[in-house]
Amino acid sequence: MNGAGIYLGGFPITDRGNPTDRAEGITVVGNHIRRAARAGVYLNGVRHVQVTGNQISDVGTAHLADGTTVIESGDLTQNI
Repeated sequence: MNGAGIYLGGFPITDRGNPTDRAEGITVVGNHIRRAARAGVYLNGVRHVQVTGNQISDVGTAHLADGTTVIESGDLTQNI
């Protein structure tokens, strides 16, 4: 996913919501994530994942990558 500091997802990448194989047994720890456009840590199609001891700040944006197009609050492709 574009704009995530750390993205963990299952397989296949074309259907991470219903993966045939999940990313599992992963620990995300001790990271400093700053100014990610959409999410500090994004998990999709995972199992048995721990996210702990991370510093995440200034995450999210109100505009698309062009810097001017406003992301509408109901836009489920951009808001997570």
